This record gives sequence, structure tokens and C-alpha cells, in this order.
Amino acid sequence: DSCLENAIDHDNYLEFQQALSDIGEALEARFALEDNLIALAVAHSRKDNVSDNIAPTA
Repeated sequence: DSCLENAIDHDNYLEFQQALSDIGEALEARFALEDNLIALAVAHSRKDNVSDNIAPTA
């Protein structure tokens, strides 16, 4: 949009690019942590399901 284009001029272009890069890196780290959390939750859920299907010993 033209408003954004006007706001990002040559003087602050590099600063804007660095800010976008920083945001991208932060999002990448967040998504990696979320992926790990989901994997842990799935593994925990599967472990619980296996335990539920094992008959108690006498």
C-alpha cells in the first residue's frame, strides 16, 4: 500500500529490513518451540493410551 511505501524511504530501509529479519528469527524460534511442545504432548498422550490398555497385574 502506498502509505507503507511512503513511510519506508531510503533512510530507514535498512532499519526496516533488520526489524523484519528480527521478527522472522523470533517467529522461527517460537514455531520451533511450539513444534517441540506439540511433540511432547503427543508422546505423553500416546504413553497414557498405552498405559490405559495394559491390564493391572495381580
